[in-house]
Amino acid sequence: MLAPLIRTTRQRRGWSQYDLAFRTGLSPGTIREIESGRVRRHKRRTLEKLAAALGLSLAELEAAAERDAAGIGGRDA
Repeated sequence: MLAPLIRTTRQRRGWSQYDLAFRTGLSPGTIREIESGRVRRHKRRTLEKLAAALGLSLAELEAAAERDAAGIGGRDA
C-alpha cells in the first residue's frame, strides 16, 4: 500500500508532512490525503515528485498505487 510506504519513509527521514510538501511542491493537504489512504488513484507526476523527494523508485510507488487502486492488501495486510 502506498500510504504506509510514504508515511514511514517520510518519518524515517525525520520530516513532517509540511517538509515533504515543500520538497515535492505538493500541498500539505495532498500529502495528508495520500498518507491517510483516502486517495486511491494517483497522478504519475505526483508519484514522480514523491519518488524523487523520498529517494524511492517510481516503479515501487506505481506498484503500491496499483495495489491500492485494485483494492489489494487492505489495512490488515
